[in-house]
Amino acid sequence: MWGLIPVAGEGSRLRSVTEGAPKCLVEVEGRPLVHHLLDRLQAVCSRACVVVPGEDELIRRALRSHPFGREASVVVQDEPRGLRDAVSQALPVVSPPTLLVMGDSYFAQGFQEVLSGQRAGEGGLLVEGAGTDPGEPAGWVVADPDGCATRLWKGSPASPDAQRVAGGFVLEGRVFGLLGTRSGTGSFEATLDEAIQAGARYRLLAVTGPRWNVNTPGQLESLRAWARAQAVADATPVRR
Repeated sequence: MWGLIPVAGEGSRLRSVTEGAPKCLVEVEGRPLVHHLLDRLQAVCSRACVVVPGEDELIRRALRSHPFGREASVVVQDEPRGLRDAVSQALPVVSPPTLLVMGDSYFAQGFQEVLSGQRAGEGGLLVEGAGTDPGEPAGWVVADPDGCATRLWKGSPASPDAQRVAGGFVLEGRVFGLLGTRSGTGSFEATLDEAIQAGARYRLLAVTGPRWNVNTPGQLESLRAWARAQAVADATPVRR
C-alpha cells in the first residue's frame, strides 16, 4: 500500500505561530507533525509520497531527517489549488490502494488497528469513533447496514446519521480513474462521492483514539497539552 501526505496548503490560520513556515512542521513532542504521520504510515505502507509546495526546502529537509520520509517520493503542487489537485498531482507516482492522510492531522492511534477492517478491492474512509477528540471533520458520510458509504460530502452534517470523516481515506481504482480524467480544482470529496455512487465500495474504518487537526493556534495548543499529559502518564510508575 502507498501512503500519501499532501502538505502544500498555505496554513494561513496558523501564521501567528508558524511565522509563515509550513504547518506540517509545527512541533509536537519535540518533533515536526509530519514525522508523526510518517511513523503511522511506515507501520502499514511500503512506500510513501508527499505533495509539497513549490521550492520549499524546509519540508524536504524534514523528510530527509526521517527514515521513511528519506525514501519518500516528492511531488510538487506549484499553487495551493486544494486537495483534489494535490492528489491528482500524485497520480503518476502512487497506485491503488493508497492511504491518504491529511498533512495537518495527528493520530494518537496506530493505523494497523484502524485498517484491520479493510477488505481487498475496497476503499476506506477513516471516521471518528465515539468518545474521541474529533477536531475538524474532513467531510461527512452515511453508510449502509454493511458499513459501506452511501454518500459523502463536505460542509454541514445535513443528516442525523452522518459520521465525521477523520482526515484519512483508502483510495481504490475507480476514484483514481475519475481524478485522472478530469481537470480543474473541484472538490475531492465530490469526486470520491461520485465514485461511491458509481458502485465503488468504501468501508467505514473507525478511529477510536484521539485525532487532531492542526489548523489554528488553539488546536495546536490542545494537542500539545494532550501530548504533555500523555508523557507524564507514561513516565509515572504503576503501583502494585
